[in-house]
Amino acid sequence: MYPTHWLGVFYYDGSGVKQDLKRASLYFQVAANLGEKGSMVYLAIMYLSGDGLPKDCNQAESWVMKFSENQPSDDWRSLLC
Repeated sequence: MYPTHWLGVFYYDGSGVKQDLKRASLYFQVAANLGEKGSMVYLAIMYLSGDGLPKDCNQAESWVMKFSENQPSDDWRSLLC
């Protein structure tokens, strides 16, 4: 796992730092672009919920397709807009 992923988790959860979803999203973006699937999951969730990022179904679907290698589970399909 990339350190930037864990920084994203800390800021997302507010673990040891003040919660900052925008900052978390920036760390997740860096790690996701390096191939970190966990960060891709967080980004998909954040785009679906609109927490820390603007709600964007297209971006959420894009990240879901990346981390699932174009084979999302039925659970993820049901969450997509």
